[in-house]
Amino acid sequence: MDHLFVSCLFLILLFLILAKFQGPEKAYVFCSVLPIVLEVVAWLCEKRFGFGNFAHRIWHLSFDSSYLLLMFGIVLILRAFLAKRRKMILLGATALAGVPIIIIAMTELH
Repeated sequence: MDHLFVSCLFLILLFLILAKFQGPEKAYVFCSVLPIVLEVVAWLCEKRFGFGNFAHRIWHLSFDSSYLLLMFGIVLILRAFLAKRRKMILLGATALAGVPIIIIAMTELH
């Protein structure tokens, strides 16, 4: 469970730094790519070096950040809906952030 705390702190710091310069929507769009990048890095490390401690931690970081960004994306979509602002970019970014969760759900079904 400690990996969820680390993921949350990492995402909060990254989002706050980006939001200060770009605004919350653009910062979220940038952060939403992070889970997929982490998943690809973990997959490549696993294929190259085998399933070790580093790949295991990157997998956890990928899935935890995907879960957290998915929840945060829903909040941003609701905020944009209430403020009558553009929603399509946030919808796409939220769907992109949820890809690792969808992949793990699909692999667990087999």
